Formats: sequence, structure tokens, C-alpha cells
Amino acid sequence: MEGRPPITHSKLRITINILYAILLIISIVVSFISLKYFFAPYIWIALSWFIVFLYGTIFSTKTITKALCLYLAVISLTFGIYEAYLWIYIDIKPIKIQDHIQGVLQKKNDLLGYAPIINSKVLRSRFYGNEPIYDVIYTIDSDGLRKPPPYKGGNITGCVLFFGDSFTFGEAVNDEETIPYWTGIKTHGQYRIYNFGFGGYGPHQMLSALEHGLVETIIKCNPKYAIYQAIDAHIIRAAGLSFWDRHGPKYILRKNGEIIYNGHFDDEKLAILKKNVILQLRKSLIFSKVLDRYFNRDNINLFIEMVSASRRIMETRYPESEFHVIIWNNKESELSKKLEQKGMRVHYIRNILIDYPEKRSKYMFKHDGHPNSLANKMIAEYVVNKIIGK
Repeated sequence: MEGRPPITHSKLRITINILYAILLIISIVVSFISLKYFFAPYIWIALSWFIVFLYGTIFSTKTITKALCLYLAVISLTFGIYEAYLWIYIDIKPIKIQDHIQGVLQKKNDLLGYAPIINSKVLRSRFYGNEPIYDVIYTIDSDGLRKPPPYKGGNITGCVLFFGDSFTFGEAVNDEETIPYWTGIKTHGQYRIYNFGFGGYGPHQMLSALEHGLVETIIKCNPKYAIYQAIDAHIIRAAGLSFWDRHGPKYILRKNGEIIYNGHFDDEKLAILKKNVILQLRKSLIFSKVLDRYFNRDNINLFIEMVSASRRIMETRYPESEFHVIIWNNKESELSKKLEQKGMRVHYIRNILIDYPEKRSKYMFKHDGHPNSLANKMIAEYVVNKIIGK
């Protein structure tokens, strides 16, 4: 009676190697899919590679290969557990944000990277699942800026320029609820207000607008005050590491401390590759912590010099003007200390919104993180009372 032929050692080894190759391919596929579609992707990536290395530990015949696989399996498992711990500890939930937009708000711009479309109106609604967060209208005027408040024509005292990102632009609030608009209302039209802020901007857009004459072309009066709102994320943005700002203005800091314009972030293909790699790494909370420390250390001086150069242009071109920084830090940091060391007029958000961040929900939209109308109104009151009317 003929039986099945015995499985030889060589056939078993071939089967093991084939399975190992299949596991490798699956792990690579899982890694790519996780980065693109999964929440907390590096947990799944770590788990898939742990399985690959565990398999290698069990079935490798060479001692050195077995030891290496065991070592890598332990690293993968440790990384995955710590990554999962951070996500649970910080209590970050999957993003359920949905946007409904009627109209086109922005287009590519060679000076700023991207900018609002002039004479446009956009209706934007944002939802967290089925829960509405906000429903607003953004109106952009003929200068490409957010709708300004009314002013007293030729009887004005001067003008006030606002720079910054979505906090300044007024993301999530209507035209009449932005900080610049509130400032114009509370000064009773004595100042002409210009809102140069826009979503995702950093200090590099402010510096480029000033350096290349964009501000000078738009404003129709003598600036008395320039107010820039800063957040820590502007350090990363200024370094060109924001996925939405590929064509933004690029500045480099020379060894002698001079800051110079150097084209756009996307002028170099290698720079684009580097940015894409960093963007993928930042999807890990572990890598994000390491990268934030690294880039804060290496690029904070670039940020400081951008703000300093913007102030220098403002106060040189307009000698009667004052440059102020409102910083969204709740305590003194390396960033704020260096700004003060440069002689900047720095205003802390904790001195404006007294019970922030303890009562964060009072001032910020739930599930969104942008200041609401109340916060904007209080910041405008501070600007009017402590900066303009000091």
C-alpha cells in the first residue's frame, strides 16, 4: 500500500521560507495601508512586524539570525505597546470631522504659497459625526483679505495690521466675529483694520508679505500697530514641514544670523521627499515627540529671526508703528523667552483669557480647537485696552 511520501527537511525549509516571504509581503502591505487609512497606524505596523520577527525567531536555524529576530521582535512589541499607551493616555479618538464647503476659498500664490481668492464668499459647515460644530460664512474682499469692519473714511487715526494663521483669520466664526473685526468695532472705526491672517499660515507668510511689498501695496494708511498671533506649531510651519504648504516661501538662516528668502519649499525634489517622510513619521506619537523636540531645537531660531525680521521691516518702513506678538503659551517657554530677549512686545494668552486652559471649552469650539466668538472678543478688548489704548 502506497502512502504519502515523507516530508523531507529541505521541503519543510522551503515551506517555512515561503510562509516567511508571504508574512513579509503582508507586513509591508499592512504598513502602507495603515499609514494611509488606519487610526493610530504605528500600532498596527508594530504588531505586524512583531509577528514577522517572532516567526523568524521560532523558525530560524542560525543562532545569529534567531537572536536578531528576537531582538527586533522585542523592539517592535515594546514600540507598539508604548505607542498604544500614548494614544490611550492622551485620549485621542479617531477623527470624525466632516466638512461641507460651498465655494472655493484659496488658490496658489507665489509670494505666500497659497492665499484667499479675491472677492469670494464661502459657506463652510463642520460636523463631528452628526453633531454640528459650526456653520459660517467667509467673505474675502478685493484685497484678498477677510472682510474688514467699517471705519471713518478719511478721519481715521491710522491702521492696524493683523498677521497669523486661522486664529487671526477667524476660522470657525463669521466675518463679524474675528479678532480684527471686533477690534475695529471696539475702536469705533477710528482705525482701518487689515486681516492678513489665513488658515495654516506661519511667520514665513508674514515676512514674505512684508518683504515683497504685498502689505505696502494693499494698505491705504499709516500703520500704527502690527499684531502677530503665534502658536508653537508655527515653528514646524516655518521650517516647511506642513503638508498643506508645499509651495510656501522658504527662508534660511545663515551662520551670521542673517535670514534670507530662498524660493519655495517645493523648489527642491529632495526637500519634498524629506517632508513626506517626516509627515508619515509624525503619525506616530513617539516619533512626533522626538521630532518636535528636534525641530523645536533646530528651527526655533529660524522662527525667531522671521518674527524679528518682520518687526524690523514694519518699524523701519513705518517708524511710528509698534509690532506686538500675542503668544498662545500658558507659561514661559524657550520660544517666548527668546522673543522677549529680542526686545519683542510679547503678550501671553493667559493674561487675556484668564481661566484658559482650565476652562478651555469656554473659549474653543468642541472637537475643533479654534477660538470662538467670545475668545476673539476678549482678545480684541485686550488689544484695544492694553495695546492701542495703553
